[in-house]
Amino acid sequence: MNIEIFYAIIYSVIIIIGILSVSRKMSAGIGLIGIATGIGISWILAPYASIVMEPVGSAIFFSGAWALPAILGLVHLMTMIILVVMAGYNLLSSGGKIIWA
Repeated sequence: MNIEIFYAIIYSVIIIIGILSVSRKMSAGIGLIGIATGIGISWILAPYASIVMEPVGSAIFFSGAWALPAILGLVHLMTMIILVVMAGYNLLSSGGKIIWA
């Protein structure tokens, strides 16, 4: 499914946070907490992905039904994308010092 692309984006953000922590553009403690939280959330959401997010892929890419699981999954994806964009904006606007303001 194409839903894995969204998880690849989340993992790439986790890797970017790791690189910023190693290069001392971000506090190592905040970076480690962000990496651990991202991996933990992805691990916890694995069953959620198969139950709720799979219908989103079916509804979008294969003209499936827009039932409640598909709508909930789409809202979840939009929320995650908004959070990643907000974190990236805060990181850029603070000059690499903080990710959440």
